[in-house]
Order: sequence, then C-alpha cells, then structure tokens
Amino acid sequence: MPGPSFSVLFRAVGRWSFSRVQGRWRYLLALGVALLGLLELALHVYFSQSAPSLAEWQAIRPVAVDLAGGGALIVVAPAWEEPNARFALGDELMPLSHVARPDVTGFERALEISVLGQAAPELEHWRLGAEQRAGRFALRTWINPHLEPVRYDFLAHLAPPAAEVRVLRKGRQESCPYGTGKVSNGDLHGHPTFPRQRFACPGGGEWSLVGLTVVEDEQYRPRQCIWAHPASRGTLQLRFDEVPIGSKIRGYGALPYFFERDSHGTPIELSVTVGGEDVGTWQHMDGEGWKPFEFSTARFAGTTQVVEFNVRSKRAVRREFCFQASVR
Repeated sequence: MPGPSFSVLFRAVGRWSFSRVQGRWRYLLALGVALLGLLELALHVYFSQSAPSLAEWQAIRPVAVDLAGGGALIVVAPAWEEPNARFALGDELMPLSHVARPDVTGFERALEISVLGQAAPELEHWRLGAEQRAGRFALRTWINPHLEPVRYDFLAHLAPPAAEVRVLRKGRQESCPYGTGKVSNGDLHGHPTFPRQRFACPGGGEWSLVGLTVVEDEQYRPRQCIWAHPASRGTLQLRFDEVPIGSKIRGYGALPYFFERDSHGTPIELSVTVGGEDVGTWQHMDGEGWKPFEFSTARFAGTTQVVEFNVRSKRAVRREFCFQASVR
C-alpha cells in the first residue's frame, strides 16, 4: 500500500502546529487576563489602604469649614494623619488648644474626619449627628451627650492681672516677675519649648519658670499645659484672682513622657485652695503619664474666689512637671 504523499503529511503537520500554537496563545491570553485582574485587585487594595495626599486633604477644606463652623473640635482618625490635616486645614480650624487638648469632655460638638475606614475612640460614646463622604474621606458630626462646659480655663488666664506666681520658702515669699524671655527647647529628648511670655522664678536657672508649653503623654500625643517645675527647698504657688467657681476643678498633670518613663524621682504633690480653704491634694509619680485630678468646689459654686495651686516635691531635681486645669 502506497504511503501518504508529502502534501498530505505537510497539511497534517501544519494543522497540528497551528492547533498547538493556537492553544498556547489561548493559554497565554487567559493567563494575561488573570494577571491583569490580580494587578487591578492589588492596586485597589493599595489605594484603598494608602493615606490621602496633601492635595486631597486641601480639597476637603471647604467641606470641613462648613461642617466645623462655630469652633467644633476636629478629630482625625487614624490619629497619625492629624499632622496632614492640620497643615491642610490650618490653625483657624485646628488651633493648638484643640490639637493639644486635655480631653474631649469640654467640647459640645466635634467633626470627625476619617480615612481608611477608621473611627476615633474618643468619640465612641458621642451621638452621631450627620455623615457624608468627600472623596476618600468620611466626615461625621458628633454631639457630646455628657458635656461638662468649661467655666474658666486657667491656661487662658496665665498672665497678669489675672495670675501671679511666687515661691514660698520658710515663711518668705519670693515673687516670680512676669515678662519676656528667650524661646528655647531641648531638641531631641530635651526639655519642651519654653515660651517667650513667662513668669521667671529666682534661684532655679532656665527651668525655673511658669508658662505655657506642650508635653507628650504616654501615647506621645501633645498636651498643652502650664510648666510648673517645683522649686528647690520650697513651694511653687500659682495664684488666680476673681475665678468664677462651679462644681469642680478638673485637670491633668504629667512630666514629658520621655523623662518620666525611666525616671525614679520623688513624687510631685499638687494641692489646691479656693478662697484660702483646701479643696484637695493630688500626687503624681513617675510613669503614671497624663494623670487626671478632680476636686469638688460645690460649696463655693456661684461665687468668685481666689484659687491657688501649690506645687512641691521633696527633691526638686528633674521634676519637669506640667499641669492643666479648668473650672467646670
């Protein structure tokens, strides 16, 4: 029997080769489509979980202005996005007193700006007002159901004639005059910024002053407070005149956390008098961080009184104390 002709063999080999190449291209095409799908999914995950750009933050400023009008507290979630928010929104919407707040109890309203699906723990028990989206941001307005209005903020009145500072040593009073000094800070791991406007106390060097600054708490969040390093062999006394009294004096105290996390200095004692009468004493020990205090002033409520804060420590070495207080 004669064998197949060359033309028949050629056609058979051609059909086999074409079908093989065609199958390979189909395979490569399917693989390419799958890879493109995976790439699209990866890009979606990446962009959905990446932080917004500064331009995106700046784009939502008009919306934030509208929602936060009237001085509402702006809270950013997650907290590490706050520097971008403040840069884009500015001091008008996010002043230092809000950013370095003691807590949220004194604010009536808040605007939460959320990215990456995050929520602010500070607002967990607040009442939701409204929510809207702007780009990759969720903007939520909140109402404080447990508002404790601030009747008098001692930080806002830390200057004559409302305040004066002195050091009490063995029955003597040494005045701490109010004036201007050189702004300084200790750089990395040094002391916080010492302000230009301050009370300068005698005998203690650069650190012996009373003025507003910002320290970091145990979570490295900023806290605005009154720098009140205890006096050597004496008591540092801050006196505020004509203070409208409510039901309580509430506040916090701490050292810059870098100092107190590894230190073992003597405890710091803070006592408060209203109208010359003791209302309470509070103690802070190293490692306790941004620690609250609260003294009842109900018996003086509705009156105007002199309030004195007395700060002391048995060994006033590296006792970089700073506190915040307000009348509620």
